[in-house]
Amino acid sequence: LKPLLLWIGIPHNDPQTTKEIQESHPTLEIIFKRTYKEAEEYLNMNLREIQERKKFITICRGYYIQEKKGFTDVAKLFEDLNIVTRPLGVYTRCKIDLLERTPNPPKSVEIFDDQSDLLAFVNNYLKAKS
Repeated sequence: LKPLLLWIGIPHNDPQTTKEIQESHPTLEIIFKRTYKEAEEYLNMNLREIQERKKFITICRGYYIQEKKGFTDVAKLFEDLNIVTRPLGVYTRCKIDLLERTPNPPKSVEIFDDQSDLLAFVNNYLKAKS
C-alpha cells in the first residue's frame, strides 16, 4: 500500500503546498475530505486499510467553523479509532492565536502556521524508516 496523506480541508485552499508535496513524494496518495464529518466517515469506513498502511499522515485545520469542530476533535477521533500514533499535523493561519484558544493541545498533534514547517513535517514522516 502506498503512503497516504489525508488532508481535512478544501483542495484549492493551498494548491502550491499540495503541488510541492506531490513533487517531493510522487508515490504519495493525497485524499482531501472537506469537512470533519467527511473525514470521520472516511476514517471509519477505511480503518482497516489505514491501519495496514506503513505510512499514513493527516493534516487538518485548527477549526471547522460550520461544524463547530476543531483539531482537538480530530485528535479525539484518532484516539477513539486507536490510530493516535499516526502523525497529525494542524495547519493554521496563526499558531499563537490557536494556542491561546487551545492552551493545552494534545501531545500527539504538531501545529504549524508556516508552509516550510508543514512540508518538513510531511517529509520527516515520509522519509522515516518504517
